[in-house]
Amino acid sequence: MNNLDTPLIIKTYDLYKLFYEYVGLFPKKDKYSLGVKCEAYILAGLELLIAASSVTIGKKLTHANKLTKTARI
Repeated sequence: MNNLDTPLIIKTYDLYKLFYEYVGLFPKKDKYSLGVKCEAYILAGLELLIAASSVTIGKKLTHANKLTKTARI
C-alpha cells in the first residue's frame, strides 16, 4: 500500500472534492469568507496527514498533535 493510499487520506481528499463542489452553491458573501476558511482547514488537515504518512512511527504523534490543533475550530 502506498503511503498516500491510506483510508484517512482518501476520505479527507473525498471530503475536499465534495466541499469544492458545494462551495459554488454558497451565497457570494459566504463563499469568500466561510468557504475559504473551511477550504483552508481541510487542506491543512490533508497536508498534515500526507506528512504524517511519510515519517517514522515515532514522529507520527507530533503530526497527530498538529492535526488535532488544526481541527479545533
